[in-house]
Amino acid sequence: DVFGVDMVIDSTGKFRDVASMQGHLDNGARRVLLRTLPVDGIDRIVIPGINEADARAEDCMISAGSATTTALCLLLHVLSQQFEITCGSMTTIHAYTSDQALQDYAGVDIRRSRSAAKNIIPNTHEAGSWLGQVLPAFDGKILTSALNVPIHEGCLLDVNLVMADAAVTI
Repeated sequence: DVFGVDMVIDSTGKFRDVASMQGHLDNGARRVLLRTLPVDGIDRIVIPGINEADARAEDCMISAGSATTTALCLLLHVLSQQFEITCGSMTTIHAYTSDQALQDYAGVDIRRSRSAAKNIIPNTHEAGSWLGQVLPAFDGKILTSALNVPIHEGCLLDVNLVMADAAVTI
């Protein structure tokens, strides 16, 4: 506890695994809060408006989710109060990110080797893996994907849902 740090807030997106987060705790921080989704298991993902009441004082490794995960969770939470949702899919169309190459290069992952500034890059999205922690009723029911597009800012969330009652229209 050399520096008297109560909580480390990681907004870099680089320290998303338990081992990296544990390093902060081992050096005296009481908690680590990620501004994005984790890579592996942590104590809790908290989405305001949905499960903030589930947070516990003993939670040391916490994620605030991601913009896409928060939007998806809020949408599903609201709709599921009125409709029974059987399954669905989500695609986020998102600006390219800082970890993408701006020029084509020969790499192991051919998709990630394409220039982000010139190509639409199909990608995976982690929201589906963590959705069940926030909304247990949707665990394994929503397929998620991403398209990184050659724009600097912005995103769009496209959600398709199958309702239990075929007569339901929204």
